[in-house]
Amino acid sequence: MHKKLFIYCLLTIIIIPCSCSKSLKTTNKSFHGIRSWLYQLQNVSISDIAKSPYDLVVIDYAQDGSRNTEFSKAQILRIQNSGKIALAYVSIGEAENYRSYWKKHWSKSNHP
Repeated sequence: MHKKLFIYCLLTIIIIPCSCSKSLKTTNKSFHGIRSWLYQLQNVSISDIAKSPYDLVVIDYAQDGSRNTEFSKAQILRIQNSGKIALAYVSIGEAENYRSYWKKHWSKSNHP
């Protein structure tokens, strides 16, 4: 019971559906059927994830946090079309200076 509660809290607080709000509708899956999940933020291979046995996958929105390496809708759909629920990792505890949203003028004294 504690494992399910932890997973639901994690999914509710830390991550959001990838691509758009249609992502869960696209796969016709619900969180109730999840038996296994993958959490991978680095060295993500869309092909490997699509072939993996996991029901749910949590990945970053981009290979390295930049706009240039954001995963495309086609890449997310490849994961979803393999029968998985795809979720994007979002840190709610810190802003990271290598992310695409980071402004160069932000600093400890001039924080966002």
